[in-house]
Amino acid sequence: MESKTCKKCGVTKPRDQFWKSSDTRDGLQRWCCACGSENNKKKWRAQGGGVRVRAYTQDGRAKICFKCGVEKPLEEFGEYRRSDGKTGERRGCKECRRAYIRERGKREDIKHYRQVYNEQTRERRKERAAANYQANRERLLEKQRLWRTENRDYCREHSRDYLRRQRLNTIQAYGGRCACCGEHRLEFLSIDHINGGGRKHRREIGGSIYVWLRKNNFPDGFQVLCHSCNMAKGLYGVCPHQSGKACEVQV
Repeated sequence: MESKTCKKCGVTKPRDQFWKSSDTRDGLQRWCCACGSENNKKKWRAQGGGVRVRAYTQDGRAKICFKCGVEKPLEEFGEYRRSDGKTGERRGCKECRRAYIRERGKREDIKHYRQVYNEQTRERRKERAAANYQANRERLLEKQRLWRTENRDYCREHSRDYLRRQRLNTIQAYGGRCACCGEHRLEFLSIDHINGGGRKHRREIGGSIYVWLRKNNFPDGFQVLCHSCNMAKGLYGVCPHQSGKACEVQV
């Protein structure tokens, strides 16, 4: 059946002029889109909503956020996909939507739902993500490269912040102070290979030693030393703090 009769206006119209519905046998609402829109407007006005403000500007290049009421470029609005496959901009701008999602995520019922959902679907989501990556590998890599190029400063700052946190967590995991002299100020501390071979090991892992230690559950064979004790151990085999022998400076 390519057409349907609207129960409101009695006019027979094509099926694409009826909204979808899961409650009816044919999958379409009883009223056509025009009648449904008019009915929604009446309900809105009856509830004190009045006349809605036009969302888009005349040139179609900007939109007014329904939440903050600020006119912003279309790039500031997220995209959504309708059930008929068409896409459009969301009513709220990205900034307002992020604020809403943050506040919504603080609710206890939402936290519980997310925890249960993540536990039940973890493996399925991993498999789906892996399959999607393999099927769209080149496109995803190009998209990632383009995003990193456009957000170079953000990526650099994010990377520095990530490494700072990894360094702090790793040093705390190994005691948080120099194992030789007791220095505890973070800016003076480093990770030492107890049995040597640090340079070779760093070349093998090719990345941050702090990240590697965390990913390997902070294995034995490493300790925290301040830069002075670490350098002295590398030069003399043992730090003078431990040997009890002070090195004299020739003038």
